[in-house]
Amino acid sequence: MGTLSKENVVNEETDVGSETTNQKPDDRLVIVDDNDQLMEDAFRQAKATLADYLLFFKNAPEYTSNHRVKALFQDDNGGEYIWLDDISRKGNSIFGKVVDAPNIVSYVSHGEIVSVPLKHVTDWAFKADGEQYGNYTGYALLKNMSPKEVKSYVDVEGFTKNPLETPDASFSEIIASLPITTPKFLDNDTMKNIITKAQKYMDQKKYEEGYLTYRNDLAAVKLDKENYDSLYYYYGYLFALINRIDSIEGDAKIETMKEYIACGQTLLDTISGPILFQYSGLGKFKREIRRNASNGIGWYLMELGQLEEALPYAETAVSMIDSDADDYTFETLVYILIKLGRKDEAYRIIKRTLDKKPRYRYFQVFLTDEDYLAWKEVNFPDVPKKLKNIRAVVENFNQYVMGLDGTVNPEKCCSPIFEFKKTATTQEIEQLQEAFEIPMPADLVKFYKTLGCISPYEVYYCEDHYLKIFSAQSMLKSINKDAGGECKSFGLVDMIVDHWGQERHEFIDDLEDNEKEKFKHINDRFKCIGEYALDWGLEESYYIYFAENGKFGAIRYHQDEYDEVIEEFDNMLKRKGPTLSLREVIEKGLNEIKEVI
Repeated sequence: MGTLSKENVVNEETDVGSETTNQKPDDRLVIVDDNDQLMEDAFRQAKATLADYLLFFKNAPEYTSNHRVKALFQDDNGGEYIWLDDISRKGNSIFGKVVDAPNIVSYVSHGEIVSVPLKHVTDWAFKADGEQYGNYTGYALLKNMSPKEVKSYVDVEGFTKNPLETPDASFSEIIASLPITTPKFLDNDTMKNIITKAQKYMDQKKYEEGYLTYRNDLAAVKLDKENYDSLYYYYGYLFALINRIDSIEGDAKIETMKEYIACGQTLLDTISGPILFQYSGLGKFKREIRRNASNGIGWYLMELGQLEEALPYAETAVSMIDSDADDYTFETLVYILIKLGRKDEAYRIIKRTLDKKPRYRYFQVFLTDEDYLAWKEVNFPDVPKKLKNIRAVVENFNQYVMGLDGTVNPEKCCSPIFEFKKTATTQEIEQLQEAFEIPMPADLVKFYKTLGCISPYEVYYCEDHYLKIFSAQSMLKSINKDAGGECKSFGLVDMIVDHWGQERHEFIDDLEDNEKEKFKHINDRFKCIGEYALDWGLEESYYIYFAENGKFGAIRYHQDEYDEVIEEFDNMLKRKGPTLSLREVIEKGLNEIKEVI
């Protein structure tokens, strides 16, 4: 066990015992000088070979044993380097069992299973045929021990070759020196030949032979994000695993699914981060890997019942869609959402997909699915022709900002999409008519009954860009004092004031008689039913209204531009009334939103 201060974590190093020693946890403590050049060289060499060791460890030969890593642990007491054995890797973390009891840090203990980030791993070691490999820092510590300690340490650890005697040795050279011959990393031509051989087996539907052809040499493939052949080898192995999964049953099928998930994650880890030159041949291939590996991992995690873990992979897959040929990823996302109980989201993706591609093969089953059809009847009932035009206007806008998969176009960030919901009952329509105090336009009545309202879809809500046609229910609640409503009426001025939390004092306090009269006329003649915002949504909105002539319009109100809205009120009172239909005013608002997103 070794210790160091938090201030000198780079220059101080200590030794930690291993499970192969017979010493008690606290019986050895070694501290080295801050300027120990040999220890600095040990750190450098161990770090330089760590990545290749971890790749070797992933498929380590059976004749190797005692695989372990040394990592830095720190808390308020200081820090120390501690060996972990029984190790495994998951993403950018190493899991392992603490070999001995720490002397300094208090949050881990002997025998505890812990995880550490890769960046904190400082050394590695394993044994083969009784000889130890790695443990660079262990060699560096020998000069600080007594002769008796050195003999005990060397005997227990199995030191025979000092890695610091060949400071520039690569990991491949270390592997080549193992007492039992192991395969060196395959060159590109060899990998291509293996891929071709495996593919021939799979073309002949000899899936087990194809799988084994890839599997037998996988440990000898040095995976490199810039090496096309190494990526293609692993990518081909994923397809061999899919074929194997589809051709077997039982426990073997489950284990192969897990193997796919592990291999796919290795590929994703290798190409993680931004894809540079994504439209180059290698860049496109990395996008394809990310899409297909994520989709496969998502599907098999779903099959294994790990739904929450599966969802992010499916979402990543659909975000990597480059063409209609990639539409298979929708199926994975939809079925995960359904299994999670999020049917509304799943059904909306199905609806958008089938509207654009009626023969989309993965969703044909839903055309006769009673639950989906019932959902569709409630959310998308048959509507009169004029209202179908309104629906088309909204859906065209949604398609403008979204892909078929239901993900927002990144070039139109902070973009809303809209949905229809909350249709009104006959009783609610009658209550609205009474509260409006002027005749409701026939199109508006039909709109409330069949489409309900227009509302931003919550997942993509943006306070700067939105359009709303208020639901009958929310409007009635706003004037119901018993339900907490504070709005005086549906008149345009009263609705603006209510929208601003009853704090637009310029419309309320210390009004001249002529102002009171003007606002009364505006409230009596123009009834607000919605709003839209183009930018600075917290400071301005356009309020949608109708008048006695059955037509619609919109007026802009900015909290710092009172004179402008008063001028527009005057113009509204002079004119005969607005001139737009309900569809036209909605289309006007959506077109103006398009111009600013």
